[in-house]
Amino acid sequence: LLTTAPQSPGVAYTLVVRAVRDLSGQEIVEGEGDRSSFRFSPVVSFATQIQPVFDTTCAFVGCHAASEQFPPGEGLVLEAGLSLENLLEVPSRQSASLSRVKPGAPDESYIILKLEGNEGILGDRMPQGGPFLTPAQIDQFRLWIEQLANIDE
Repeated sequence: LLTTAPQSPGVAYTLVVRAVRDLSGQEIVEGEGDRSSFRFSPVVSFATQIQPVFDTTCAFVGCHAASEQFPPGEGLVLEAGLSLENLLEVPSRQSASLSRVKPGAPDESYIILKLEGNEGILGDRMPQGGPFLTPAQIDQFRLWIEQLANIDE
């Protein structure tokens, strides 16, 4: 079992491990024994990494919060408890051929196009007027969608 400090998606790390023992308890000497490699993909938590971005940048009256007086943009409410049902496999009102979030397919998820400001979107890049999400934050959204839009709590 190898435990590390939290890592950032999209950043390359070199990991050096010493004093590793095999199942018999023998220490593995550098250059001897089995070598292994692995790919680290952090699991993105919707509850602790995605929803907080909505809470601080999107879920406001006049943007993407529920309000009868000021309906949310494109009918998309991103408040906690409502955001997932408004995102997962819901066709975008601006591009009906794309889902807002298509689990497993970030490049086919309209939310990614809007966050990146890609050509072909209707309206503005989100969050409207900025400040825009950093590349690392957008990578978290991409990874969450790749991980089938993990909906942990």
